[in-house]
Amino acid sequence: MTVRTRTMQGRSNYYIVLRYQDADGKFKEKWIPTDIPVKGNNKRAIEERRKEIEAEYENQDTEAHTDIDLRGDTLFTDYLIQWLETQRTALADSTYQLYEHHINNCIVPYFLPKKIKLKDLTASDLEKYKKEKLKSVSNNTVRKYLTNISKCLDSAAAVPNRIIPYNPAKVIEWPKKEEYMGAMVYDEKQIIKLLDVSKDDPMELMILITVFYGLRRSELLGLKWDAVDFAHGTITIKRTVTRITKGVNQKDTTKTKSSYRALPLSDEIAEILRDVKLQQDEQRHLQPNDYKSEGYIFTRHDGSLISTDYPSRHFKLLIIKHGLPVIRFHDLRHSAGTYLLYLGFSVKEIQVWLGHSDINSTLKYLHFDMNGKRKILDKMNSRLRRSVN
Repeated sequence: MTVRTRTMQGRSNYYIVLRYQDADGKFKEKWIPTDIPVKGNNKRAIEERRKEIEAEYENQDTEAHTDIDLRGDTLFTDYLIQWLETQRTALADSTYQLYEHHINNCIVPYFLPKKIKLKDLTASDLEKYKKEKLKSVSNNTVRKYLTNISKCLDSAAAVPNRIIPYNPAKVIEWPKKEEYMGAMVYDEKQIIKLLDVSKDDPMELMILITVFYGLRRSELLGLKWDAVDFAHGTITIKRTVTRITKGVNQKDTTKTKSSYRALPLSDEIAEILRDVKLQQDEQRHLQPNDYKSEGYIFTRHDGSLISTDYPSRHFKLLIIKHGLPVIRFHDLRHSAGTYLLYLGFSVKEIQVWLGHSDINSTLKYLHFDMNGKRKILDKMNSRLRRSVN
């Protein structure tokens, strides 16, 4: 049986996480506790122990060590990991890996030392977990952890399984959801300055497209040349590229059906796109054997996709260099929506332009700054003048 192992830090000691493929081809994990403390210089010791365990299990029937008896002494952590594996094909890759991160790094390390059996898990256990996590992370993050736990326990409590009589995660009071307070956005002057200082910068086209079309970063990086129709002057948003914990997720779909949209192509953006296309053709000619031609617009010199973190990192350096207020790259999408509102477009028009399926999502993106409020006051002043006696 081929196995892979990795080390994980518990509350006090290290754990070895054993990952293997069962007879049915499904991947499973087993957490093995060690007596090696996290504190202190014990990296060499835990690495040696990891290799010992991997060698031990390589030549054994892993299944014999990891059978889970759902009728009796199943640990809550064992069931949680088993449930996670059932979600692998049910969830999008990015969602699954987020679940995997939460469970393996933020839930299992807390409960594993306690060795609580699934059938014995109580609301009090989850209440203690909630309070412990709230010491270090936000309400919304703890809610995400509890969501993973609750979905798992729903499965355990479901008919005909009935491994537990009820879902204790639904009994406790969850942390109050922290409402989104709004992003920082650039006003017209700041947008113009940004467009000026980004001329001839490697991110010039990215910034220009994001300012005009308010694309999500995943949509921006997902742009391919077949999305650009120079003849008819359109650009179609139909793919995404996102980073997941174990690589890059390239999808020939957008976030929602409404996100799939065709937009008119500005003359300036079309001209820069033609230049980029010419540069890529030249690079392909210079390195015919090494060029990675996947059809993406935003690539490295060898045609491979740029890092998904690049826009955020380089954007921050650029705006700091030129004295602009520090905002996230994603806040350019907010800025685009807010600027459209400032120009007088309706919320419905902005919804279609940004590709929101729900108009409430659009409303969260619109930030009515003092200039917009002053326009309201000026209009009211001009129309509601009292008669002069």
